Amino acid sequence: EALAVLLKVQMNAFNCGLFVKLSMLNHACFPNCRVFGAGERAGGSTSLHTEVVATRALLAGDELTISFCGAGNSAARRALLFRRQHLIPLVSSFALPAAATLEAFAPGVDDSVLSKDALAQIEDELDCAESKDRLEFATGGVSTSHTAAAAAAATTTLKDLQAKGARAASLLHPRHVVLGRIHLLVARAARNVLATALDADVAEQLVRASIALRSCQALYLSETHWDLIEPKESLATGIDMLLSCDRKRLFAAFPIEYGCFSAASLAGAALRKEAADIRKLYCRPVEEELGSVASHQSPVVLEQFPVASSAAAPQQESSEDWSIFA
Repeated sequence: EALAVLLKVQMNAFNCGLFVKLSMLNHACFPNCRVFGAGERAGGSTSLHTEVVATRALLAGDELTISFCGAGNSAARRALLFRRQHLIPLVSSFALPAAATLEAFAPGVDDSVLSKDALAQIEDELDCAESKDRLEFATGGVSTSHTAAAAAAATTTLKDLQAKGARAASLLHPRHVVLGRIHLLVARAARNVLATALDADVAEQLVRASIALRSCQALYLSETHWDLIEPKESLATGIDMLLSCDRKRLFAAFPIEYGCFSAASLAGAALRKEAADIRKLYCRPVEEELGSVASHQSPVVLEQFPVASSAAAPQQESSEDWSIFA
């Protein structure tokens, strides 16, 4: 009995608690819903709730899915994480048309054990880099400090990620999902550097990383997906900074997209508007969004889930159905 209970908890737990309703959603490598943490969705529920929001229009009867394995992981890494959590193989019931491209190695690189081991090592290093990034954000580190030490740390992080990106680029297809993850981290690191000082080299790197990330995301994200907001805003930031400090460099580096001041400034404004429009879809008040999934053509709140709090709180009668643990 004790083992059965432990296994039920193991199979249905998330990293911040056990959610009976949320655990009813199945995994998909490319899901149609996104989980927002407590207080993460502006205009959403109170800080005591987690929310699930559709990332594209859904029809009545569509299964709601979320990702158990995070974004930006290779198929092999997703399978490994899923087996560790659920003790069974990961079987995908949805074949994405672009899946072959998202998982392809670079031309001339075979999918040998050595290549797969090299990819696994890169992903291990990225996990460490992301953990460090989350720690710095939580402690108000590089992204909010303007000291010389912060600038040096941000520059070191950026160079380290660029080195990982160069290794990955020699191994993987340009639109591989893991390269997309690296582009995302490079863009974040570049913005941290630019928060301490204006630098044309770093601004150009921000533009290039954001463009590459958007190219990868176009293979598997819907046009209104929440994850499109950050690269749009990063690209707009890079364009604006180059227009401020070295517009000739911007025009020369990107003659087709941003070859003159008018084209570049209009592109930056359009990107910011697109990001703002997507954010509005997710950040409207809850009472405006509740209703039939089939009647909405934009992301909607599907359910709210109480978050287990570490602080002592008054005991309230639970509306959850715990019969599955009987």
